[in-house]
Amino acid sequence: MLQYNRKNFFYEFGLGLGYLIDKGEYLDNQSFHNNVYPFNLTEQSFNIGFGYFFNKKVGVNFRYNNSISPIRKVPSTQFNSVFMLALLFVKLILQSNR
Repeated sequence: MLQYNRKNFFYEFGLGLGYLIDKGEYLDNQSFHNNVYPFNLTEQSFNIGFGYFFNKKVGVNFRYNNSISPIRKVPSTQFNSVFMLALLFVKLILQSNR
């Protein structure tokens, strides 16, 4: 991912790779298993986002992620899209020369 920093703001975009850890499907609040059209284990995606650091240690990040490869092939191909909001806490580690 590429990131451009300007004062306390940052902007980011780039490609990503996702791996499926767990899945679930629901119809009318009832869980069901669809083995006819299984999910792909990986997806390639495009990410774009921005953020702001309130100080040197605390910030917020908003990012949008959209798959560019299908998550599974059903009669109509399905893709994944996600809006993310993250609070950032940075721990600064200082090294001392001994």
